[in-house]
Amino acid sequence: MLNLVHSCLRVAEGGLGIARVVLIVAPQFLSRTEFATVRYWGLSKYLPEFGWTPVILTESSPGKSASRISVIEVPQPNDLLRFLKARFANQMARQGENACGGICGTGNRGGLATALRRFLWHTGLVPGASTGWGRSYCAAGRDAMSHTQVHAIISTSTFAHVVAGELKRKSGVPWIADFRDLWTQNHYYRAGAFAKSLERRFEVRTIRPADALITVSEPSAEELKDLHRGKPVFSIPNGFDPDEAVSSPLTGEFTITYAGRLYAGKRDPRPLLKALRTLIDEQVVDPRTISVRLFGPKQQWLEEEINHHRLGGIVSQRGTLPREVILQKERESQLLLLLNWDHPKEQGVYTGKLFEYLAARRPILAMGGPGGVVRELLNYTQAGTHVSDLCELKKVMTAYYGEYARTGSVPYRGLKERVWEYSHEAMAKRFAAVLNGVCSSAG
Repeated sequence: MLNLVHSCLRVAEGGLGIARVVLIVAPQFLSRTEFATVRYWGLSKYLPEFGWTPVILTESSPGKSASRISVIEVPQPNDLLRFLKARFANQMARQGENACGGICGTGNRGGLATALRRFLWHTGLVPGASTGWGRSYCAAGRDAMSHTQVHAIISTSTFAHVVAGELKRKSGVPWIADFRDLWTQNHYYRAGAFAKSLERRFEVRTIRPADALITVSEPSAEELKDLHRGKPVFSIPNGFDPDEAVSSPLTGEFTITYAGRLYAGKRDPRPLLKALRTLIDEQVVDPRTISVRLFGPKQQWLEEEINHHRLGGIVSQRGTLPREVILQKERESQLLLLLNWDHPKEQGVYTGKLFEYLAARRPILAMGGPGGVVRELLNYTQAGTHVSDLCELKKVMTAYYGEYARTGSVPYRGLKERVWEYSHEAMAKRFAAVLNGVCSSAG
């Protein structure tokens, strides 16, 4: 592993002159299909434009590579920890828990699996700086920092914060903790009061050495300020890759596309089915011209809903396709459907899919949840509309279909200058500003 560390650092230093180095602790970085990693691929690609060379500290992933990005791979654990990690990752995926990040869950508050997961965390059997895997990460980070000057550290998740905190204590290098999802303040966090109080104290202790915190929205930033008092907290949203923002010929049909998981119905397409059935029955829309495509894991309950509304010839579940194929399907669509989770605290949550849709440059129809920052973004960029209820959904659908009937397509009205404020390039520029600030404060 040491030779790999040294070669990565030589790549990072080569040809960039006075560019400063930031070590990004991102365990799942090579899992490029996860939305949790898209943010950091964007940072890695565009930070060099603003004087920062990223070096990624991540879990090794055989067969996957990161060309043109300096990566230090830490071998996966091959003991009890690896078994537990895989076991709980599979369970969390089945329950939809990977949507809320960290180690929070969406299962029952008092469930055995939740209690066991908490016990393992607090007894050190899940990744921490003192475990074998944690020690491997810390050793790789210290070795990197001993062979080149690392000017700052960014951590990207709960475990990453633990590792970064240890590196900060050993080196004094400025550290930024990035909360793509909140930790114990996450509204999908499930644990009893006692377990939550233990973990909240653990969070505060872990984050105490951080020089600054970043999260994805202003409401989330306010929550972090309440818990981590005195810490500078910055709001920097996720983004899209400008290189993926290309146009494509549109489908001839009035095509509505959704891409992503439904998380056991927490993202609910049923209002769209009801609206379509009503508009067809009222002869507002011609069913021969409509196609609704749902890309993602097929759901039996959804198939039953489709049949219940007599939409079998219009609405179809297409299964999971490679990302590049999905991006093309999005670009050719008349409308893109965005489903938000129905929870009042979703007002501060941007879904990763929103930014992918921005790159497609097609009108976005968002529904579900309180609107919040999603509605604000769509209104600001004019890239789409968020609807709150069935009546509003039918009205908006009627307007979109009317434009399609008249001209053969739904026009895209997104304001490019404002949309580009949510690009990975703009995101990296804002991260660089925070990095510059913490380095200046550190002297």
